[in-house]
Amino acid sequence: MTQATVFALRTAFVGAIAIAIAGCQEKGPNTMSSRPAGGHATFSDVFVIEDTTLLEENEDVINVAPNVDIDGDSLYLIADEREKQLRVYTRSGAITTWFGRKGQGPGEFFAPIKMIRLKSGNLLASDLLSRFSIYSAKGDSLIGTLVTPFTRIYDVDQVADSVLLVTGILSESPNERLHLFSLSDTVVMRSFLTPPSLPPAALDAAGFAMSTIRKDTIYATLSLVDSIYRFSVAGDRLSPIHVAGIQFRPLPPNLPPSNAGPREIAEWYASFSLLTQVVPLTNGFLLIYQDRRDMTPVWHAAVLDRKGVALADISEAPMYAGSFSDGRFAFIRPGSETPNRWVIVKLTEQLRNTLDK
Repeated sequence: MTQATVFALRTAFVGAIAIAIAGCQEKGPNTMSSRPAGGHATFSDVFVIEDTTLLEENEDVINVAPNVDIDGDSLYLIADEREKQLRVYTRSGAITTWFGRKGQGPGEFFAPIKMIRLKSGNLLASDLLSRFSIYSAKGDSLIGTLVTPFTRIYDVDQVADSVLLVTGILSESPNERLHLFSLSDTVVMRSFLTPPSLPPAALDAAGFAMSTIRKDTIYATLSLVDSIYRFSVAGDRLSPIHVAGIQFRPLPPNLPPSNAGPREIAEWYASFSLLTQVVPLTNGFLLIYQDRRDMTPVWHAAVLDRKGVALADISEAPMYAGSFSDGRFAFIRPGSETPNRWVIVKLTEQLRNTLDK
Protein backbone atom coordinates (compact mmCIF):
# COMPACT_ATOMS: atom_id res chain seq x y z
CA MET A 1 0.00 0.00 0.00
CA THR A 2 1.38 3.29 -1.07
CA GLN A 3 0.83 6.15 1.32
CA ALA A 4 3.54 8.38 -0.15
CA THR A 5 1.71 8.11 -3.46
CA VAL A 6 -1.30 9.92 -2.03
CA PHE A 7 0.70 13.05 -1.31
CA ALA A 8 2.47 12.91 -4.68
CA LEU A 9 -0.79 12.50 -6.59
CA ARG A 10 -2.45 15.34 -4.75
CA THR A 11 0.55 17.64 -5.23
CA ALA A 12 0.78 16.81 -8.93
CA PHE A 13 -2.83 17.82 -9.46
CA VAL A 14 -2.71 21.19 -7.65
CA GLY A 15 -1.78 23.07 -10.82
CA ALA A 16 -4.07 21.01 -13.04
CA ILE A 17 -7.20 21.46 -10.98
CA ALA A 18 -7.34 25.21 -11.59
CA ILE A 19 -7.62 24.49 -15.31
CA ALA A 20 -10.20 21.77 -14.74
CA ILE A 21 -12.29 24.00 -12.49
CA ALA A 22 -12.43 26.69 -15.16
CA GLY A 23 -14.22 24.27 -17.45
CA CYS A 24 -16.37 22.68 -14.75
CA GLN A 25 -18.32 24.98 -12.50
CA GLU A 26 -21.18 22.59 -11.79
CA LYS A 27 -21.79 22.01 -8.10
CA GLY A 28 -22.32 18.32 -7.51
CA PRO A 29 -24.15 16.96 -4.50
CA ASN A 30 -22.19 15.93 -1.44
CA THR A 31 -22.76 12.19 -1.53
CA MET A 32 -20.81 11.51 1.66
CA SER A 33 -22.35 11.79 5.08
CA SER A 34 -20.44 13.23 8.01
CA ARG A 35 -19.80 10.70 10.75
CA PRO A 36 -19.55 11.48 14.45
CA ALA A 37 -15.94 11.23 15.59
CA GLY A 38 -15.26 8.83 18.40
CA GLY A 39 -12.66 6.64 20.00
CA HIS A 40 -9.85 9.22 19.82
CA ALA A 41 -6.52 7.64 20.76
CA THR A 42 -2.75 8.03 20.71
CA PHE A 43 -0.39 5.71 18.87
CA SER A 44 0.64 4.02 22.14
CA ASP A 45 -3.02 3.47 23.06
CA VAL A 46 -3.46 1.31 19.96
CA PHE A 47 -0.08 -0.27 19.17
CA VAL A 48 2.75 -1.96 21.03
CA ILE A 49 6.20 -1.49 19.49
CA GLU A 50 7.98 -4.84 19.09
CA ASP A 51 10.94 -3.96 16.90
CA THR A 52 12.62 -1.18 14.95
CA THR A 53 14.14 -1.19 11.48
CA LEU A 54 16.59 1.20 9.84
CA LEU A 55 16.61 0.96 6.05
CA GLU A 56 20.17 1.15 4.76
CA GLU A 57 21.13 4.11 2.59
CA ASN A 58 24.30 5.00 0.67
CA GLU A 59 25.57 7.58 -1.82
CA ASP A 60 23.22 6.16 -4.49
CA VAL A 61 20.21 5.42 -2.29
CA ILE A 62 18.13 7.75 -0.15
CA ASN A 63 14.56 7.06 0.89
CA VAL A 64 12.35 10.04 0.07
CA ALA A 65 8.90 8.67 -0.80
CA PRO A 66 9.06 4.89 -0.27
CA ASN A 67 6.02 2.85 -1.33
CA VAL A 68 6.33 -0.54 0.34
CA ASP A 69 5.21 -4.07 -0.47
CA ILE A 70 6.18 -6.76 2.02
CA ASP A 71 7.37 -9.84 0.15
CA GLY A 72 6.68 -13.03 2.07
CA ASP A 73 7.37 -11.33 5.42
CA SER A 74 11.11 -11.54 4.65
CA LEU A 75 11.82 -8.79 2.10
CA TYR A 76 10.72 -5.20 1.62
CA LEU A 77 10.09 -4.22 -2.00
CA ILE A 78 10.24 -0.45 -2.31
CA ALA A 79 9.29 1.86 -5.18
CA ASP A 80 10.43 5.42 -4.50
CA GLU A 81 8.45 7.70 -6.79
CA ARG A 82 10.50 10.79 -5.98
CA GLU A 83 13.88 9.12 -6.56
CA LYS A 84 12.55 7.10 -9.55
CA GLN A 85 14.21 4.07 -8.00
CA LEU A 86 13.32 0.50 -7.01
CA ARG A 87 14.95 -1.26 -4.04
CA VAL A 88 14.95 -4.62 -2.30
CA TYR A 89 15.66 -4.78 1.44
CA THR A 90 15.99 -7.65 3.87
CA ARG A 91 13.82 -7.76 6.98
CA SER A 92 16.75 -6.34 8.97
CA GLY A 93 16.92 -3.28 6.70
CA ALA A 94 19.98 -4.26 4.65
CA ILE A 95 19.70 -3.28 0.98
CA THR A 96 20.36 -6.10 -1.49
CA THR A 97 19.87 -4.27 -4.79
CA TRP A 98 18.57 -1.06 -6.32
CA PHE A 99 17.75 -0.13 -9.89
CA GLY A 100 15.74 2.28 -12.05
CA ARG A 101 16.11 5.94 -12.94
CA LYS A 102 14.14 8.88 -14.31
CA GLY A 103 13.16 8.70 -17.96
CA GLN A 104 10.92 7.07 -20.54
CA GLY A 105 13.13 4.27 -21.80
CA PRO A 106 13.53 0.65 -20.63
CA GLY A 107 14.21 0.53 -16.90
CA GLU A 108 13.23 4.18 -16.50
CA PHE A 109 10.23 5.69 -14.73
CA PHE A 110 8.08 8.79 -14.48
CA ALA A 111 6.93 7.82 -10.96
CA PRO A 112 7.26 4.17 -9.87
CA ILE A 113 4.22 3.44 -7.71
CA LYS A 114 4.65 -0.15 -6.57
CA MET A 115 6.83 -3.22 -6.98
CA ILE A 116 5.41 -6.71 -6.33
CA ARG A 117 6.61 -10.28 -6.53
CA LEU A 118 4.79 -12.24 -9.23
CA LYS A 119 3.90 -15.89 -8.70
CA SER A 120 6.58 -16.72 -11.28
CA GLY A 121 9.16 -15.25 -8.92
CA ASN A 122 9.92 -12.26 -11.11
CA LEU A 123 9.39 -8.67 -9.99
CA LEU A 124 6.83 -6.33 -11.55
CA ALA A 125 7.08 -2.56 -11.13
CA SER A 126 4.21 -0.23 -12.06
CA ASP A 127 4.66 3.35 -13.19
CA LEU A 128 2.03 6.00 -12.44
CA LEU A 129 1.60 6.66 -16.16
CA SER A 130 0.65 3.32 -17.66
CA ARG A 131 3.76 1.12 -17.87
CA PHE A 132 4.76 -2.18 -16.27
CA SER A 133 8.40 -3.25 -16.08
CA ILE A 134 9.24 -6.88 -15.33
CA TYR A 135 12.56 -7.78 -13.73
CA SER A 136 14.31 -11.01 -12.81
CA ALA A 137 13.72 -12.43 -9.32
CA LYS A 138 16.77 -10.64 -7.87
CA GLY A 139 16.11 -7.44 -9.83
CA ASP A 140 19.46 -7.71 -11.58
CA SER A 141 18.07 -7.74 -15.13
CA LEU A 142 15.13 -6.19 -16.97
CA ILE A 143 13.05 -8.84 -18.72
CA GLY A 144 10.64 -6.54 -20.52
CA THR A 145 8.48 -3.41 -20.50
CA LEU A 146 4.75 -3.38 -21.17
CA VAL A 147 2.71 -0.33 -22.16
CA THR A 148 -0.79 -0.81 -20.73
CA PRO A 149 -4.17 0.75 -21.68
CA PHE A 150 -4.30 2.66 -18.37
CA THR A 151 -3.86 6.41 -18.18
CA ARG A 152 -3.07 6.29 -14.46
CA ILE A 153 -2.09 3.44 -12.14
CA TYR A 154 -2.51 3.78 -8.37
CA ASP A 155 -1.93 0.21 -7.19
CA VAL A 156 -1.37 -3.31 -8.50
CA ASP A 157 -1.65 -6.81 -7.04
CA GLN A 158 -1.72 -10.34 -8.42
CA VAL A 159 -4.98 -12.31 -8.45
CA ALA A 160 -3.89 -15.44 -10.33
CA ASP A 161 -0.90 -16.68 -12.31
CA SER A 162 -1.43 -14.28 -15.22
CA VAL A 163 -4.11 -11.94 -13.85
CA LEU A 164 -3.43 -8.64 -12.10
CA LEU A 165 -5.78 -6.41 -10.14
CA VAL A 166 -4.95 -2.91 -11.35
CA THR A 167 -6.32 0.05 -9.43
CA GLY A 168 -6.38 3.05 -11.72
CA ILE A 169 -8.03 4.72 -14.68
CA LEU A 170 -8.56 2.96 -18.01
CA SER A 171 -8.45 5.08 -21.15
CA GLU A 172 -11.44 3.33 -22.75
CA SER A 173 -13.51 3.18 -19.55
CA PRO A 174 -12.53 6.13 -17.33
CA ASN A 175 -15.31 5.70 -14.76
CA GLU A 176 -14.33 2.38 -13.14
CA ARG A 177 -11.36 2.23 -10.77
CA LEU A 178 -10.68 -1.53 -10.44
CA HIS A 179 -9.62 -3.71 -13.36
CA LEU A 180 -8.74 -7.35 -13.88
CA PHE A 181 -5.87 -7.34 -16.36
CA SER A 182 -4.45 -10.35 -18.20
CA LEU A 183 -0.69 -10.05 -18.12
CA SER A 184 -0.26 -12.78 -20.75
CA ASP A 185 -2.81 -11.41 -23.22
CA THR A 186 -2.33 -7.72 -22.23
CA VAL A 187 -6.08 -7.08 -22.19
CA VAL A 188 -8.52 -5.86 -19.55
CA MET A 189 -10.87 -8.69 -18.64
CA ARG A 190 -13.28 -6.76 -16.41
CA SER A 191 -13.67 -3.30 -14.85
CA PHE A 192 -15.70 -2.35 -11.77
CA LEU A 193 -16.05 0.11 -8.82
CA THR A 194 -17.43 3.42 -10.06
CA PRO A 195 -16.97 6.58 -7.93
CA PRO A 196 -20.05 8.52 -6.80
CA SER A 197 -21.51 11.36 -8.85
CA LEU A 198 -19.28 14.33 -8.12
CA PRO A 199 -17.91 17.27 -10.14
CA PRO A 200 -15.38 15.90 -12.66
CA ALA A 201 -12.77 18.42 -11.51
CA ALA A 202 -12.98 17.08 -7.94
CA LEU A 203 -12.70 13.48 -9.12
CA ASP A 204 -9.73 14.35 -11.34
CA ALA A 205 -7.96 16.14 -8.52
CA ALA A 206 -8.65 13.77 -5.62
CA GLY A 207 -10.77 10.85 -6.79
CA PHE A 208 -8.26 8.02 -6.60
CA ALA A 209 -8.81 4.49 -5.30
CA MET A 210 -6.71 1.91 -3.46
CA SER A 211 -7.20 -1.83 -3.00
CA THR A 212 -5.89 -4.96 -1.33
CA ILE A 213 -6.63 -8.67 -1.62
CA ARG A 214 -7.16 -11.05 1.30
CA LYS A 215 -7.86 -14.66 0.44
CA ASP A 216 -10.76 -14.58 -2.05
CA THR A 217 -11.94 -11.00 -1.42
CA ILE A 218 -10.93 -7.63 -2.84
CA TYR A 219 -11.20 -4.72 -0.39
CA ALA A 220 -11.13 -1.23 -1.90
CA THR A 221 -11.51 2.39 -0.90
CA LEU A 222 -12.44 5.50 -2.85
CA SER A 223 -10.57 8.48 -1.51
CA LEU A 224 -13.63 10.73 -1.14
CA VAL A 225 -16.01 8.17 0.38
CA ASP A 226 -16.01 6.81 3.94
CA SER A 227 -16.85 3.24 2.96
CA ILE A 228 -15.05 -0.05 2.36
CA TYR A 229 -16.04 -1.75 -0.90
CA ARG A 230 -15.83 -5.51 -1.28
CA PHE A 231 -15.69 -7.72 -4.36
CA SER A 232 -14.92 -11.31 -5.17
CA VAL A 233 -11.63 -11.87 -6.98
CA ALA A 234 -13.76 -12.32 -10.12
CA GLY A 235 -15.06 -8.76 -9.70
CA ASP A 236 -18.54 -9.58 -8.40
CA ARG A 237 -19.86 -6.95 -6.00
CA LEU A 238 -20.31 -7.87 -2.33
CA SER A 239 -22.01 -5.74 0.30
CA PRO A 240 -20.02 -2.61 1.19
CA ILE A 241 -19.18 -1.60 4.76
CA HIS A 242 -19.99 1.97 5.79
CA VAL A 243 -17.45 3.38 8.22
CA ALA A 244 -18.68 5.10 11.39
CA GLY A 245 -16.99 6.93 14.24
CA ILE A 246 -13.88 8.31 12.53
CA GLN A 247 -12.84 11.94 12.05
CA PHE A 248 -13.37 11.81 8.28
CA ARG A 249 -14.37 15.17 6.75
CA PRO A 250 -16.51 14.97 3.59
CA LEU A 251 -15.89 16.90 0.41
CA PRO A 252 -17.42 20.41 0.63
CA PRO A 253 -20.21 21.18 -1.86
CA ASN A 254 -18.36 23.99 -3.63
CA LEU A 255 -15.20 23.88 -5.70
CA PRO A 256 -12.69 26.74 -5.66
CA PRO A 257 -13.50 29.52 -8.15
CA SER A 258 -11.99 29.31 -11.63
CA ASN A 259 -9.53 32.12 -10.84
CA ALA A 260 -8.34 30.51 -7.60
CA GLY A 261 -4.67 30.91 -6.77
CA PRO A 262 -2.37 28.27 -5.26
CA ARG A 263 -3.20 29.32 -1.69
CA GLU A 264 -6.95 29.06 -2.23
CA ILE A 265 -6.57 25.66 -3.89
CA ALA A 266 -4.41 24.49 -0.98
CA GLU A 267 -7.12 25.62 1.44
CA TRP A 268 -9.69 23.65 -0.54
CA TYR A 269 -7.55 20.51 -0.33
CA ALA A 270 -7.25 21.07 3.43
CA SER A 271 -11.06 21.20 3.84
CA PHE A 272 -11.72 17.46 3.41
CA SER A 273 -10.20 14.07 4.19
CA LEU A 274 -8.86 11.40 1.84
CA LEU A 275 -9.31 7.70 2.56
CA THR A 276 -6.07 6.07 1.49
CA GLN A 277 -5.87 2.43 2.59
CA VAL A 278 -7.83 -0.39 4.19
CA VAL A 279 -6.04 -3.34 5.80
CA PRO A 280 -8.30 -6.32 6.59
CA LEU A 281 -7.75 -7.84 10.05
CA THR A 282 -9.04 -11.17 11.33
CA ASN A 283 -12.14 -9.55 12.80
CA GLY A 284 -11.99 -5.98 11.64
CA PHE A 285 -9.97 -3.42 9.71
CA LEU A 286 -7.13 -0.95 9.99
CA LEU A 287 -8.13 2.17 8.06
CA ILE A 288 -5.65 4.84 7.00
CA TYR A 289 -6.83 8.31 5.99
CA GLN A 290 -5.34 11.73 5.58
CA ASP A 291 -5.97 15.41 6.27
CA ARG A 292 -3.73 18.29 5.20
CA ARG A 293 -2.25 21.39 6.74
CA ASP A 294 -0.74 23.74 4.14
CA MET A 295 -0.42 20.78 1.75
CA THR A 296 1.43 18.74 4.39
CA PRO A 297 -0.20 15.36 5.07
CA VAL A 298 -1.59 14.65 8.52
CA TRP A 299 -2.24 10.92 8.90
CA HIS A 300 -4.96 9.08 10.82
CA ALA A 301 -5.04 5.37 11.66
CA ALA A 302 -8.35 3.88 12.83
CA VAL A 303 -9.10 0.38 14.08
CA LEU A 304 -12.60 -0.74 13.05
CA ASP A 305 -14.66 -3.73 14.04
CA ARG A 306 -16.06 -6.02 11.34
CA LYS A 307 -19.12 -3.76 10.96
CA GLY A 308 -16.96 -0.71 10.26
CA VAL A 309 -17.41 1.00 13.63
CA ALA A 310 -14.28 2.69 14.98
CA LEU A 311 -12.85 1.30 18.20
CA ALA A 312 -9.94 3.75 18.15
CA ASP A 313 -8.92 6.61 15.87
CA ILE A 314 -5.39 8.02 16.04
CA SER A 315 -4.95 11.65 15.06
CA GLU A 316 -1.55 12.67 13.72
CA ALA A 317 -0.41 9.08 13.33
CA PRO A 318 2.93 8.25 11.72
CA MET A 319 2.85 7.18 8.08
CA TYR A 320 1.76 3.58 7.51
CA ALA A 321 4.24 1.41 5.60
CA GLY A 322 2.80 -2.12 5.38
CA SER A 323 1.41 -5.20 7.09
CA PHE A 324 2.73 -8.69 7.80
CA SER A 325 0.87 -11.98 7.60
CA ASP A 326 1.17 -12.47 11.37
CA GLY A 327 -0.94 -9.37 12.09
CA ARG A 328 1.90 -6.95 12.71
CA PHE A 329 2.35 -3.60 10.95
CA ALA A 330 5.18 -1.32 9.89
CA PHE A 331 4.96 2.44 10.41
CA ILE A 332 7.49 5.23 9.98
CA ARG A 333 8.88 5.73 13.47
CA PRO A 334 6.86 8.37 15.35
CA GLY A 335 8.71 11.66 15.30
CA SER A 336 11.23 10.55 12.69
CA GLU A 337 12.22 13.20 10.15
CA THR A 338 13.27 10.56 7.61
CA PRO A 339 11.14 7.72 6.18
CA ASN A 340 13.83 5.03 6.52
CA ARG A 341 13.32 4.61 10.28
CA TRP A 342 10.47 2.21 11.02
CA VAL A 343 8.74 0.62 13.96
CA ILE A 344 7.18 -2.85 13.79
CA VAL A 345 4.05 -2.94 15.93
CA LYS A 346 1.06 -5.06 16.90
CA LEU A 347 -2.33 -4.12 18.31
CA THR A 348 -2.59 -3.93 22.08
CA GLU A 349 -3.97 -7.01 23.81
CA GLN A 350 -7.06 -5.05 24.84
CA LEU A 351 -7.89 -4.13 21.25
CA ARG A 352 -7.22 -7.66 20.03
CA ASN A 353 -9.57 -9.04 22.65
CA THR A 354 -12.24 -6.48 21.74
CA LEU A 355 -12.02 -7.43 18.06
CA ASP A 356 -12.29 -11.13 18.92
CA LYS A 357 -15.57 -10.72 20.78
